[in-house]
Amino acid sequence: MENFDRYYTPGIMVASALTYLVTRNPIIALTLLVIACPGALVIATPVSIWPV
Repeated sequence: MENFDRYYTPGIMVASALTYLVTRNPIIALTLLVIACPGALVIATPVSIWPV
C-alpha cells in the first residue's frame, strides 16, 4: 500500500494543479483533489482486514 501512495498522492496533486491551470477554476481543481483524496482508501484498507 505504501508503494501505491508514493505515486498516487503526488499524481493527484499534479492533476489538480494542471486542472486549475487549464480551466482557471479553483472549484473544479479542489473538487478533483477532494474526490481523489487517498485518505479514505488508506484508512479503509487496515480497517477492512482488522480482526473482529
